[in-house]
Amino acid sequence: MPQQLSEHDREIVQQFEEGRMLRDISMLPGWATLLKLMERRVQEAEHNLINYNGIDKEVVQQLHRRARAFREFFEAVQQEVRSKIEAAREIPSVLAGQQPQELWEI
Repeated sequence: MPQQLSEHDREIVQQFEEGRMLRDISMLPGWATLLKLMERRVQEAEHNLINYNGIDKEVVQQLHRRARAFREFFEAVQQEVRSKIEAAREIPSVLAGQQPQELWEI
């Protein structure tokens, strides 16, 4: 009978599973397409800021906040995905013996 996992161990297992799922998703052809779509939105927001010809300071600030938020979100998503995948490269000790040891390349 499997033992009950502590809250900490459940979090470790959840992070491991998330990393494996993200690894699987990131290997699909659609992942590159999704990143391109997100990057296009970032570029569009930056383009709108750079090419604004008006003098309304509030509009400039709004365009700047939008471009910055899009860029930060895009970069944060990529970094978090990479980080979770990297963290899931090794099977946590709490899972040792509960499933086959599987090594997978990133």
